[in-house]
Amino acid sequence: HRLRRRVDEVVGSGSAARTYLTVENGRRFELPLTWYTQAEKWDFSPGYREANIRFSRLVPDRCMACHNGVPEAVEHVDGLYASVPNGITCERCHGPGELHVEERLVSPEADGEIDVTIVNPADLPYERRLDVCQQCHLSAPGMVLREGRGAFDFMPSETLSSQLAVFVRPGGSGANVDVVSHANRMRESACFLGTLDANEPLECTTCHNPHEGFRSAGPAYFNETCQSCHLPAALTEQVPAEVRSDHEAGAPCFSCHMPKVEAADAPHSSFTDHKIRVVRAGETKAPPPFDREHPLVPYFERDYRNRTGQAYLGMALVVMGRQSNDQFTLAQGAATLDVALAEDSTLSAGFFLLGVARQALGELTRAIPAFERALRAEPGNPERLHALATVYEQAGRDARRVEALYRRALQLQPRAALFRIDYARFLHRQGRLGAAREEFARALLERPSLDAGLLRLGLLELDAQRDVDARRAFQEALRLEPGHARTLRNLIDSRDKVDEVKVGSPVETPLLGALPGSAVVWTAQEGRLYVAGAPSAAQLSVYSDAGLLLRRLDGPAWDLRAANGQRVPTGEYLLHVKSSAGVDVIRFAVVG
Repeated sequence: HRLRRRVDEVVGSGSAARTYLTVENGRRFELPLTWYTQAEKWDFSPGYREANIRFSRLVPDRCMACHNGVPEAVEHVDGLYASVPNGITCERCHGPGELHVEERLVSPEADGEIDVTIVNPADLPYERRLDVCQQCHLSAPGMVLREGRGAFDFMPSETLSSQLAVFVRPGGSGANVDVVSHANRMRESACFLGTLDANEPLECTTCHNPHEGFRSAGPAYFNETCQSCHLPAALTEQVPAEVRSDHEAGAPCFSCHMPKVEAADAPHSSFTDHKIRVVRAGETKAPPPFDREHPLVPYFERDYRNRTGQAYLGMALVVMGRQSNDQFTLAQGAATLDVALAEDSTLSAGFFLLGVARQALGELTRAIPAFERALRAEPGNPERLHALATVYEQAGRDARRVEALYRRALQLQPRAALFRIDYARFLHRQGRLGAAREEFARALLERPSLDAGLLRLGLLELDAQRDVDARRAFQEALRLEPGHARTLRNLIDSRDKVDEVKVGSPVETPLLGALPGSAVVWTAQEGRLYVAGAPSAAQLSVYSDAGLLLRRLDGPAWDLRAANGQRVPTGEYLLHVKSSAGVDVIRFAVVG
């Protein structure tokens, strides 16, 4: 199998890695191979070791929120954008800049000590300065948006906890370092904890000037900061004699006390561990043991010991359970939400995720009231309309009500291709094949590489006894995802019986048509095979049964030899007839 995708955009600074994206109708998909600069090698892109989904790994809003400037997002469709800026802009740290530009063009200097037309993080309280950096440099297994907040809503000067509920493992991160765990690790440092009450406590900008490059700077760039507290003369007296030479004025502090380590989620790339410490011999790299009964604790104080915080914990567990397909975590999240939402019923997103969990667990009668409650809170939310439609359909509710929910969801957001696939599948089950075919076509026009849509379209065409179209849909689905067993099985089941070509037969024998109804026909004569009925501009190719290209034909005849001149052995083969109308495949056997 061969599948090509164009590289449209590159993600990353390039110093550690470069990951590539392809763009399809405003959606970005992470390509499976990343160039790891430090190791000078190719390997799977982040996330692909856990789930290799080839070329269909969508870049969602939460990823885009940190890897680029704020895009023009299409509402209610995760990962779909009308426009995307090229790179991270000043506004990520300083907030909207239009008013600032207008005012400073009129008067270059602000009237007061602080320019109120723009956010300067240096003027913010300590925790809010940290939040400007933590919006992207914070790693946690559980993160959920708070009620009414979107992925791109955070504004510098507000608290990050007003946008996100964050949950981490109890006991800290151990020695586990992720690509973006800088804030977590720094907060565990003795230097951070020991200066919280100081006039100038340790923070990100203590060492990093965001307006200056630092990667090529020498040790002196950072040593000056370290030695403002840890004077070399004092260190000489404090440390053991055998390591005193390592603590002279010019010695690099960070190489020992902030060592570079390979991140858990990015192979072949080393990152600075921001937990400042004395690294002990034999220090383990493993995180604390995972406790399934108590897997997460709040990162923000506001989520401790209250039902709202418990509700967000339940939501985080449901999201984790869905991502990992872990039934235990899903059930744990649902149980947590049941208790929390009984006391705090204001979180409509909590009811929605409770419905998601119950539906995934097969508990439809418990999923329905949760989805209904979520929809009553936001009747114009297409995602909730669609979710209620699917659970009603599964539970055998009135088909007219199910269809009304699907249609309303798509009316509100017609570009939701996955919703349209489900609606088309519903119409198919109702026996309305023509209407279903139209909806499949619209969904695939929106997302041409959606193999699941092609599979379901093929099943519809089989029911409509349109075997030609069914095969084409199955073949295209397999081209996109060759490992999909159900697609392959349906393609095999729909295939006509293989005919035999008896080489040297004195009579022209019509063989298997390319597909039922196709005009393309093989005939055998004098040790050659001839193609009749193919379009004049068609490209003809012969493949082995395993899909290996044997020969591209210059004309409508094949002498039963591969490109290397050797005669092919007895066996089954494939003829691909590629024209502007698509690709027909004839399966045949050579015997004798």
